[in-house]
Amino acid sequence: MLDQIRASAGEVIWMSTPDKESMDFVSDAYEEIWGRPPETLGEDPTSFVEAIHPDDRERVKAALEAQREDPDGYEETYRVVRPDGEVRWVHDRSSGVYEDGELTRVVGIASDITVRKRRERELRLKNRAVETAPVGIAIHETTEPGSPIAYVNDAFEAITGHDGDSVAGESLSVLGGDDADPDRVREIASAVEAGERGSETLVLHRGDGTPFWGRVAVAPVVDGDGEATHAVSFVQDVTESKEHEQEIERHLTEFGEVLAEDLGVPLREAKERLNAATDDEPEAEIRRAERSVETAVSLVDDLATVHSFSVEPRRLSESMRDSSANAGRDE
Repeated sequence: MLDQIRASAGEVIWMSTPDKESMDFVSDAYEEIWGRPPETLGEDPTSFVEAIHPDDRERVKAALEAQREDPDGYEETYRVVRPDGEVRWVHDRSSGVYEDGELTRVVGIASDITVRKRRERELRLKNRAVETAPVGIAIHETTEPGSPIAYVNDAFEAITGHDGDSVAGESLSVLGGDDADPDRVREIASAVEAGERGSETLVLHRGDGTPFWGRVAVAPVVDGDGEATHAVSFVQDVTESKEHEQEIERHLTEFGEVLAEDLGVPLREAKERLNAATDDEPEAEIRRAERSVETAVSLVDDLATVHSFSVEPRRLSESMRDSSANAGRDE
């Protein structure tokens, strides 16, 4: 039975004397994790300690000293450096074997938890990324009615003025208000509940009722089977860019009105000069008409220049935003 355990156990099962002077049994999984043959422990029962990462070694040595008196209290997580340089994470724990009340053996199991540690590290990294993201992020429980908010990051609180406690259990419509477009608010809320992607730029309201222009994008969070379990919403304060856009529109309107009026003068003059070209001095009248047309062309060039510096960058920005949204959907 021990031979079967030795060969087939996926974890390192070991048995030693309390003082580690003798390693009486170790399963073959030791070589898979430590990268060293189990026979090396027969030659030197404590050689496994030398493979422990230098940053963990002294802590484990101290725990092994305590294990001599209290093997049931031993439980350590540490790194093992294999001969090829690969690092494995190990969770090691033990229990005592007693005969007539005397501790005679220590039995332990060492498990390879490298994959779990990697996932924990990735999860911590993702959590830090969410916490430090420059956009407001809210996570919604789509399995509950109304898809209530379960979590918000610091940026969400800073942008909206709503802290996590005040919006917990609320839907995204909590950001609505008197100045908000109810149809757009419903569009976003519906996308969250349906587990769909959506994006709207609309007037939102902070916790104190102050309105601001916000861009809200939502996306589903799916599990391994592709089922939506949650939804995430991203909130950005775009008040400055929206006001800049409105300012450009206002200037373009004003410029168009002025230009239309200014264009009328040279064009009317050109028409009058051309009509007068049938008089005694047709060449002079035609030259005057040409100058009037040149003035009109110059004004049109001015309009094109203003248009290129205002409308086109805005159009490019919108195109880039749409391309990013489409890329996100493709992913």
